[in-house]
Amino acid sequence: MATRQSTTTTTYHSCSCGEQFETTEKLLEHAREAHGLSVF
Repeated sequence: MATRQSTTTTTYHSCSCGEQFETTEKLLEHAREAHGLSVF
């Protein structure tokens, strides 16, 4: 039986300023608060 490493791959959403967030919601919240981005 083959063994393989179980690695948890977490996709991070990156802001153009370099910050990374676990969820799109957190990224959008950051964009609104830090950069004044308005997302509808």
